[in-house]
Amino acid sequence: MTDQAKDRADELKRDISTGFERGKNNFSEMTGRVFDRSKGWARSTDEYVHENTWTVLGVTLAVGIILGLAVTRR
Repeated sequence: MTDQAKDRADELKRDISTGFERGKNNFSEMTGRVFDRSKGWARSTDEYVHENTWTVLGVTLAVGIILGLAVTRR
């Protein structure tokens, strides 16, 4: 290999390595944001269920009955 080809190969290796590193960092940040957001949703859902237990139970029962009827009629 010539010096020019080696330099180009080294440059490509650095570019690829930098791209992978950037992608890994972006993925880590994204998963962290998704995890934080899902924890907030879970907390909100838990609070709502505790404050409105009977309403949630009634809606869940109604949905279960409707789905059960829909599945058995096929």
